[in-house]
Amino acid sequence: MNYPNYNRRAIVAYLAYKQDQYAMFKVFLNSIELINAKDTDIVIFYESPYAPVFEKYSDTIDIGTNNAHLILIEMESLHISDRAFEQYLYINSISCLQNQEWLKKYTYILKTDLDVVLTTKWNDYYPTGFETGLGAYNHDDNTKQQLKKVADRLQLLSKNKYQYNIGSSWYGKSEDILQVASLCVSISRELLTNEFKNFTGEWPGFFRGVTLLYASEIAINHLIDDIYINSDCLDFNSNSIDTTSLHSHIHFGHCTGIFSKHSFLLGDYDSIDINSLDTNIVNEYCLFCALTAF
Repeated sequence: MNYPNYNRRAIVAYLAYKQDQYAMFKVFLNSIELINAKDTDIVIFYESPYAPVFEKYSDTIDIGTNNAHLILIEMESLHISDRAFEQYLYINSISCLQNQEWLKKYTYILKTDLDVVLTTKWNDYYPTGFETGLGAYNHDDNTKQQLKKVADRLQLLSKNKYQYNIGSSWYGKSEDILQVASLCVSISRELLTNEFKNFTGEWPGFFRGVTLLYASEIAINHLIDDIYINSDCLDFNSNSIDTTSLHSHIHFGHCTGIFSKHSFLLGDYDSIDINSLDTNIVNEYCLFCALTAF
C-alpha cells in the first residue's frame, strides 16, 4: 500500500460496521471537504464487512483542493481475536492504533470518534502538548479509588497532577498517541479480566461500559507529563449556539434540540431548509454538515 510520505497531520478513527456509524462517517468526511482541510490525512480503520463498499476506491482518495487524503485500511477486530474483549467492541477504537508504526511519520495525530465534524479552525489548530476533550465518566470517590487500585497494581504512577474525566479525543505528537493507545489496550484488558469479570456496575458509578475511558485516563496520566483538557477545541458540544470559528472539533453528544445525531438519524430534521441555516453558529453548522452529506 502506498501511503503519502511527508510532514502532515493524521486524523485516525475506527469505523464499526453499523448503519449509524457509516452515516456519521459520511457527515464527518463532508466537514473535511467543506473546510478544505490542509496538511491532513484521514486514516480510517474499518471492519471487514465494509470491504465490498470500499473495494472500488484506491488506497488514498483526495478530498478538496488542499490535498486532504482519505486512507482506508481494513483491520481485524480485537474483540474477535482476543477473548478478553469478546463482549467489549469499543476496544477497536483504540486497538486500531496498535502496531501502526508507520503513523509515526506524521507530526501530529488526532484520535477521534466519527460522530464529529471539524470547522475551519482546524486549519490553524496545532497542539501545544497532549490535548484532549473533556469527558464525563469519573463522578464519585468509589470510581476514583477503584482506578487508583488498578494503577497501583500495575505500577502505573502518574508523573503529573492527576487529570480526571479525560475526553475520548486525543491530539498530540504521533509517538505519544501511539504509546498511550498501546498501554490503554493493556489496561482495558486488566479491567475487564479482573474488576469487571463478574461485575457490571451501574452508571454513573463504576461501570463496565466505560472501561475504555477509565483505561485511557490511567494510561494518559502515567505516560504524559503535560495534559491539556482543551474543551473549547476538542469534543465541543453540538447543541451550542456559540460561534463556529472558535471551536475546531465538535462532538455529537447525547443532547436534545439541534444538533442531535439521534434526531438526525430518525429524520427529524429532514424538512429543514438548508438555506435557512447559519453555519457561523455551532449547532446549525452541524446540521448543515449532516444534511448536505447525502
